[in-house]
Amino acid sequence: MDKKWDESQAEVLELRAPCAACVIGGPGSGKSSLAVELAVRALRDDPQARVAVLSPDRRAASDLRNKISVELGYLPGSLQVRSLTAFAFGILSTYAQFIGRREPELISGPAQDALIKERFELAVQLGEAGIDEEAAQLPAYRAEFRDLITRAAELEISPADLVTLSRRYDEPIWELGATLVEDYDRALAIQSAVGHANPDLVDHARVMTQAAAMLRGWEAATPSAEGRLDLAKPRWDWVIVDDVQNATLALRTLLLALQEGGSSVVAFGDPDVAVQGFRGGIAHLPALLTKPVGGGGIGARRMLLNATYRCGGQAFECLGKVVSGIHTAGVGKHREKTVKSAEQAAIRALTFSNVDEELAFVATELRRRHLIDQVPYSRMAVISRSTSAHGTIRRTLVHYGVPVQTIVNTRPLREQRAVAALIELIEVALADAPVDSERIEALLTGLLFGIDSLRLRALLREARGWELAAGGRRTRAELVQDIVCGGGISAKIPEFARVSQVLVSVREVAAGGGLGEEVLWAAWDGVGVAERWRDQAMEAGPAGDVADEDLDSVISLFRIAQRQADRDVSNATIGALLELLENQDLPEDSIARVGGGADEVALVSPAATIGREWDYVAIVGVNEGVWPNTRLRNPLTKVPKLVNIVVGSAMAGRDIEPTQLVSDVIDDELRMFAQAVSRARREVLVTAEDHDAARPSRFLDWLFPEIERGVASPATLDETSLVGQLRQGLRSGDPRLEREASAVLSQLNAAGVPGADPRGWIDELEVSTSEPVIDGVSSLSPSRVDGLLKCPLAAFLDKSNVRSEESGILADIGKVVHGLAEAFPSGPKEAIVEACEERLSVIEFPSGLEGVLLRDRVKAMAADLGSYLENSAPAVLVEQDACVSVDGEGHPINVRARIDRLEAVGAGVAVVDFKTGRNKVAVKDVGDNPQLLLYQWLIQAHGVDGFSLPMGARLVYVGDDDRGPTIREQGPLASEDADRVIDLIKAADQVQRGPDFAALPGSHCRNCRYTSSCPAMGTGRIFS
Repeated sequence: MDKKWDESQAEVLELRAPCAACVIGGPGSGKSSLAVELAVRALRDDPQARVAVLSPDRRAASDLRNKISVELGYLPGSLQVRSLTAFAFGILSTYAQFIGRREPELISGPAQDALIKERFELAVQLGEAGIDEEAAQLPAYRAEFRDLITRAAELEISPADLVTLSRRYDEPIWELGATLVEDYDRALAIQSAVGHANPDLVDHARVMTQAAAMLRGWEAATPSAEGRLDLAKPRWDWVIVDDVQNATLALRTLLLALQEGGSSVVAFGDPDVAVQGFRGGIAHLPALLTKPVGGGGIGARRMLLNATYRCGGQAFECLGKVVSGIHTAGVGKHREKTVKSAEQAAIRALTFSNVDEELAFVATELRRRHLIDQVPYSRMAVISRSTSAHGTIRRTLVHYGVPVQTIVNTRPLREQRAVAALIELIEVALADAPVDSERIEALLTGLLFGIDSLRLRALLREARGWELAAGGRRTRAELVQDIVCGGGISAKIPEFARVSQVLVSVREVAAGGGLGEEVLWAAWDGVGVAERWRDQAMEAGPAGDVADEDLDSVISLFRIAQRQADRDVSNATIGALLELLENQDLPEDSIARVGGGADEVALVSPAATIGREWDYVAIVGVNEGVWPNTRLRNPLTKVPKLVNIVVGSAMAGRDIEPTQLVSDVIDDELRMFAQAVSRARREVLVTAEDHDAARPSRFLDWLFPEIERGVASPATLDETSLVGQLRQGLRSGDPRLEREASAVLSQLNAAGVPGADPRGWIDELEVSTSEPVIDGVSSLSPSRVDGLLKCPLAAFLDKSNVRSEESGILADIGKVVHGLAEAFPSGPKEAIVEACEERLSVIEFPSGLEGVLLRDRVKAMAADLGSYLENSAPAVLVEQDACVSVDGEGHPINVRARIDRLEAVGAGVAVVDFKTGRNKVAVKDVGDNPQLLLYQWLIQAHGVDGFSLPMGARLVYVGDDDRGPTIREQGPLASEDADRVIDLIKAADQVQRGPDFAALPGSHCRNCRYTSSCPAMGTGRIFS
């Protein structure tokens, strides 16, 4: 069915070759539709017509291709729909084949930055003037000069021209820039090398001017006989360019060259929505193209579109006001347009007390449009001034249940976690010196191998067991080193053996002279995470995003390695690859999916909205200092001043005095805002913060004099919040609300909404059992009685083996000290200290200073133990078992103990208990210490054969005082105290049976390892 075109549009469609035209129209005037229609009509009139449809934006070019394909029902071979850079690069590639050279290669941003960084480092070493040594290390400083080099190339300013302009306009920095341009060009030439073996390196900024030069010099070229292809100069009948206001000035040169080859050129643009100024886009380009060929243009006929078919109603009026504040860029009559849109787009602006409320409100609105108005998420967009806020915005929206397209990682590749993990793996494998054990353990528990810390501790204990069984005495750190070396102990543990195999494989490939990409593949293939990450990346939600980002970064890493090998195979080692990554301070281009047709909200900056539209648009973060950002661009290198000189002179037809004013910056900011508003078909929401630290933008004060205060919705319409609010309703105490909340939760549960099933609510679960933990015969030890009476909950957790790695090390230390006391009951001290040195290998000391201090403390314990044993009463028994049964309430209680030492005192014996901890019993409390009372009671009750007279008990603390062991003594147990001890035993037994275990606060809480989850301390809550 034929479309209906208005009079101004029909005039464009009547263009006939040969021609040159520049069609200027406001947002929604049909420019892109006309570009598609022109191409379709040209191909229908002549299926063999050679047509190129171009856009500055890669995504917009893809959309144009899809629309042409739908209109024609196929894609003709004579049609090219590409971005401007890809189109120009295609000309360079064809020319390279024509003259017998290899396919050229576009230099990446990180590689360009690395070249400039290397040049600055050399300048600092040579003491060149004008280079700040510290600033040269900053990416932002180098970015200023990258912009200068790039803009000079796009403006076709030679180093000599730059020197002339520097002196004429008193900008010495441009003279330094001219030197950098020369050195940069020389570096590209050197990397491309001589002859035909290496590909030519092409800068993005020069690709269009080089393409133009090759088209003009095609017939005069002298191809090499070797490897050349007999290719004709490429020609096009029609070249159609959309959104020229976002193209660089180099497009003018390319279009002139295409015209000279017989192409008809039709350009479409709107200077009021130019959003690529920071990338060299020229808002004046639509007007400039209409100037004569000799006067700075291409002689294009100026054609105006006088109607808009999108963004009517309130949004149209707001857009008109925004555009009225922008200085005209050579043309302004296109602003005088009428609205012919059937849809009336509403617009409203709201302020919020903080960013959380702002984004929560936006999320609620997006969910409401989707759930109630049935608007697909793919027809919605959230636009912010820059991409720097996208991470926070996306996390918040996803948290509230809004699916959002993936955003591009802005960190250098080496800092992205998957690449950083691979680099670390390779560096550990190829390290010349032993690698620190902490670094190896971090690798084991990291992203690639994923051994959790508890499992790693268990595996290292297993390794220690194998080591001791083999008669070895290596420390924990040495056993970790065994994994890197691929030793025999690690081979016995499957998890460690797998890591060793990967490390050995990496070493073998590198030692065999493998390329960097081959070593990289050995590491990547060895860790075997590709399938798992791919499956995760296919899932929605945060986990899928993370996996997608990880895979994207790994693929980018392989692209760099492959590019390195293609460029110079002799310098493509793994060392060269790692050095290349280390020198890159900019992110690689991402190949991650950023929409891919999924029903997701677009999260974009104005520059990423080129050629796109949505039904619903939310423009967020419109605060003063953010939008507009009035900071002058490139304050060091004055790039905007340079652009103004060239473009302004071209527009005026004479040399002009340049300016770099805040008004120019405001114009750019208004253009971006106009672009954002104009993307909506049905509704625009503009939001900002308004509090002491942030004020709404001056744009909002101007556009919305009575801006409304937004109120965050109590119901954010995401599933998690809804379920939580309904569960709160169940506990509200309002019978009606409780009934309604219960009914809605039942419906949600039936629909399978996560969290709505009461069986999964932890605080609603029934107690797993109300039966006693112990039924019938029970056992107690003196230390357990002490613990149960102090804090039943802590004692229960201790019994359940809930302990930290630190407590495990302390237990090992205790075993060593008690073993020494048993082996040397009378000393001497020297023998005990010597034996201690031999037994230290069984203790897994932590690494670093902590381990050194703990090792020294164990040695001090041995010395204190020796001092005590040398000077104490003779031992009667050591490590003696004792057992006595007590009648409980219908069941026996077996009290068992292993007494460290019994010493002869008069007619009886005294109990000695060695302590390696730091928490000493107070002198005033030792008389009532339950542990010592029970030891003495066991003697008195004939728990040890041949002894029944306790003569006291003592606690001997070793290793905690430079003056020697600390001793706490308890007097002899009187016969009348036996009943009190039995009462303590029965009380402790009643506590240990449960099922309830109280948390009793006291002085012992200061050193309790369960404080963070203790209900008595008010810091946590335990579910069981």
